Amino acid sequence: MARWTRETHLFGSVLPRFERLYPHYRQSAPCAKCTELFRKFPYAFLFCSRMISERIYETKFYCTELAKEEGIDHVQLAAPQGCESKARQFFDGLLGWTEIPKPDKLQKRGGVWFQCGAHQVHVGVQEDFVPAAKAHPAFHVRNLDELRRHLLLHDQAVIDDEARADEGAKRFYVNDPFGNRLEFLEWR
Repeated sequence: MARWTRETHLFGSVLPRFERLYPHYRQSAPCAKCTELFRKFPYAFLFCSRMISERIYETKFYCTELAKEEGIDHVQLAAPQGCESKARQFFDGLLGWTEIPKPDKLQKRGGVWFQCGAHQVHVGVQEDFVPAAKAHPAFHVRNLDELRRHLLLHDQAVIDDEARADEGAKRFYVNDPFGNRLEFLEWR
C-alpha cells in the first residue's frame, strides 16, 4: 500500500493555474480524486487552506512507493559525432566492457552502450560536445593496481589521487578518448 509524504516549499507562481485546474485543492491530505491523480502523476501539487490564505507555502504530496530509488541504472557520457569506433576501442578493447545493443528506436542517434558490472555506460553523441573535465562517474573496481598497470602498459595517462586514502579509498583518474574524466577506485 502506498504511503504519502508531504514536503513544504516556498510558495511560487504555480497556484493560480492550479486553482483553476483543481478546485478541490483546499485540503491538507489527498482526497480520492487526488489519490487517483497521484497514481498517474506522482509529483502533482496539492495546497492546504492555511497555506493558501497566507500565500506563503505550497505543499507537495508524493507517494513514497512511486518515488523510491533503486539505484543507478546507467551513466551517460557525451562524445562527438562519429565517436563509436574510438568508444569501442577504449571501453571494450581496453577496459573489457561488453558492448550491449541499443534499442532500435535509439540507433539513429548514434553512440554506443556498454555493460560495466551491474550498470551500463551509454556513450551518446552531443552536437556541441565539450569534454567533462570535472564532473565524472566513479567506477568501483577490484584489482585497481592491476587495472592501473594495464592502462599504463597501453599508454594511457593515469592521474593518481590520494585525497581519500584516509577513508580507505585508493583511486585514480583517466580520460576517455574524448577527454571525459573517469575515476576508478577500490575500497580497502
